[in-house]
Amino acid sequence: MRTIVLRGPGGAGKTTLGEALRSALGYPSALIDTDLFNWTTVPGESNKRVVFDAVRSLAEVYIRNGYNVIVAGLILTDEECGGIELLASASRFYGHTFHDFYCGVDLPTAVERSNGRDREIPIADIERWWSAAEGDVENVRWPIYRLQMSRPVADLVTEVLGIADAGEGHRCPMMDCPQTAR
Repeated sequence: MRTIVLRGPGGAGKTTLGEALRSALGYPSALIDTDLFNWTTVPGESNKRVVFDAVRSLAEVYIRNGYNVIVAGLILTDEECGGIELLASASRFYGHTFHDFYCGVDLPTAVERSNGRDREIPIADIERWWSAAEGDVENVRWPIYRLQMSRPVADLVTEVLGIADAGEGHRCPMMDCPQTAR
């Protein structure tokens, strides 16, 4: 079983790739998009620790019940407050491999894709999120795979699953035991 994290700026194609991965993995697989908590459950939630606690808690339910789990979103280390590290720890405890991918896309493409969505997002926000995501990759405390998201989705699925199937996944610095609070 696998836990796959897809992080990157808005408009990178994380959700599209996540949906394609869920389809390729088949049942039982779950896709958890952080947008569910940022835009739907509590629109405009400013306390990102709450968002990532909710994402992690939901992901752990699926992991405990034998699902492959894909988490997609704008995931910044100063906002997720260790939630991804805890998710990695829980994943390994329950026998999952853990794989973290940065979904890279150039800024014009991110703006174009974001403008094609139902919700109106100011370009300044898209630019800020893009810069934050690009700069945050260096803050991740374990190896992270970089994906070039301008390629066809089918090729990206093949690459991600090839990496996920090739090895043990990443070992994060925390102890290998599930924790529910930091």
